[in-house]
Amino acid sequence: MSYILLLITEAIEYISAELIIVTITVMFSYFILASISTVRRTSATLSSLRKIAALHSNGKIEQSKLTPQQQSWVARHLVINSSRDGYYELEMRGAAIAAKHAISTLAPATDLNKYKPIPAILTSLGITGTFIGITVGLSGFSMVGDSTELLTTAMKLLEGMNTAFYTSLVGLMSSAIFMIWMKVCAHQVAGNLNKFNKHLSKHYVEVSAVDYLKNLSGESQNEVIDAQRRSALAMEALGDNMSQIMVELQSLVKGFNSSEVADAVSGAVSQSIEHQLTPVMHEIRSELAQLKEIKEQNQKELVQELINEMKLELITPVVSELEKTSEALTTSNHVSEELNKNVEKVITSTAETVNTINGFQEETMVKLQAFAESLKEILASFKDDTQGAMTTIAIEVKSMLDGASAGLTQQKEAFELSAQKAATSFEGIKSSMELALDERQDKEAALFDGVEQRIDNLINGSSEAFKAQTDVLESVGQQASTLMTSAKEELEAGLGDIDTKVKSMSTTVQAELEAFRQQYQENLSAYFEKQNELLESNLGKQRDGLNSVVDNFRTVFEQEYQTRHNLLAKLTVQHEHLQKSAETIEKVAEAVGLNSTSKMAELQDAAHTMSAEIAKLKREYVNASKAFSNVANDMPKAMESYFKRANESFEVFFKDFDDSASKIHNKLSQAAGYLINAQVQRREFEADEVNS
Repeated sequence: MSYILLLITEAIEYISAELIIVTITVMFSYFILASISTVRRTSATLSSLRKIAALHSNGKIEQSKLTPQQQSWVARHLVINSSRDGYYELEMRGAAIAAKHAISTLAPATDLNKYKPIPAILTSLGITGTFIGITVGLSGFSMVGDSTELLTTAMKLLEGMNTAFYTSLVGLMSSAIFMIWMKVCAHQVAGNLNKFNKHLSKHYVEVSAVDYLKNLSGESQNEVIDAQRRSALAMEALGDNMSQIMVELQSLVKGFNSSEVADAVSGAVSQSIEHQLTPVMHEIRSELAQLKEIKEQNQKELVQELINEMKLELITPVVSELEKTSEALTTSNHVSEELNKNVEKVITSTAETVNTINGFQEETMVKLQAFAESLKEILASFKDDTQGAMTTIAIEVKSMLDGASAGLTQQKEAFELSAQKAATSFEGIKSSMELALDERQDKEAALFDGVEQRIDNLINGSSEAFKAQTDVLESVGQQASTLMTSAKEELEAGLGDIDTKVKSMSTTVQAELEAFRQQYQENLSAYFEKQNELLESNLGKQRDGLNSVVDNFRTVFEQEYQTRHNLLAKLTVQHEHLQKSAETIEKVAEAVGLNSTSKMAELQDAAHTMSAEIAKLKREYVNASKAFSNVANDMPKAMESYFKRANESFEVFFKDFDDSASKIHNKLSQAAGYLINAQVQRREFEADEVNS
């Protein structure tokens, strides 16, 4: 068993993060392309089948115009009366083509469920890379050697952790993207199937066994009616014969006496009954017997046809489904038995693994005890070596201090020489600074003189500009006075005929106000009618929209609840797997002795880091569960607030409508007041003109 574990460990070392990521990428790309091919193939098939309805002419379709796929679909789903001379003669029901099966079953099957395991496979590959990275990192970690070797093994551990995180991210991201892509493909396929079903409902009609039974019943009724018509004609012929006999009897009564008449009547009646009435009665009897046989035969055929149709449409499918169910149950039993056997094998291998781990732990404890004894010997030798080294170091330090004192004396002498040289250099710097300051003073004086001259020139230019502005203002004032004088003259000329202008304006205003009143009243009536119609239509639309929103909201809530529930179940399963993995890692750590006190502190830090990450993961699951519960609890509140806001919006709408209507009525009353005042002023003006 240990040899097998060693082989597995060596094989894992050759697996890198790049290999796992490339594998995930190749699988993701392949199945994406496969799903695209499936969607395109389904769309092409549905488009090809939609063309069949346009190819027939009075129920006849030329076989050469159909593809093999179309011919197979026609033969499998449509009712074909005959197939000769290269044509299919289809049975028609009006303008629609008769189909053998239900309309909902005519669409070809599209299986996208075969891609459902792909996200789980991608996620499993990512998680496999995670554990491979952890295994590689821990297998390359060594606790023997100096600090350089420990640092090297720690870098290998970090590389293994890098592999673990990268493969997990790639697996989870590819799984999420593939699930989103499958949702898009399913939506597209569903849209194409809906269009195809609408096309089928428009151009095809299902023909059931009931239609055939109705046709059979109609034919039997026609035969009965024909038999009754023949019997009625026979009775009519009998009536004609009886009328002839009565005419003959009347002629005999007139020509003969009573005895002769009686003899003649009896002879004629017996003769007519024997030669005419008896054959007719035999014919009626035979017709009734035939009619009875036809009815019995039709009833038998109807019952037999009904039994055959029930057998084909009901009993045979049920029997086949029951056979499939029994086969599925048998398969399920076999699978359960195999599963039980596999579980037994897993339990047996687990027990062997536990025994191997126990033996490995015992060997590890023996080796640890030997390691402790060797460590004790190493520490004793280290103590002796340290004492000798410290004595040697003390002698060397003393010699170094003697050399340092001599060096300090030499540095003191060198500092004195450098101080003298610095004093000489500072005197030279002083003289050069004085010369530089004198030159700067001369340049600043020249600069200030130039600035003073520029300011004088600017002041002179400003005075000239102010003078020019004064001249311009004087000319503008003169022009303004001239303009005001001319405006005064024009105003005096314009006010001369103000009376005539006011009268004409009053007349025009009255006419315009009257026309405005009539037009405004008509427009207002039309406006109120339109507003009433719009209000009724808007209220109906809002009511329908609100009902649809409530239904959609309920549907979305149910779907979201189901999605959240499934997601929570998946997260719970993943959390349980992670807990089992953490427990397994802890057992492996205990088995290899990672928790012993003689190991390095770096491994303890790594263990703490992993436990912290697991704790963070647990907190994330707890937060997800809380978020889901919060969403489930807040959803009714959100619906209640939405209904409240909708109610408030309706109230605000009606309130605004009432305010607008009141404002319109106020404006109408003001307009009416204006009209009344204008009329009163017109009458006063006319009265003043009459008095003057």
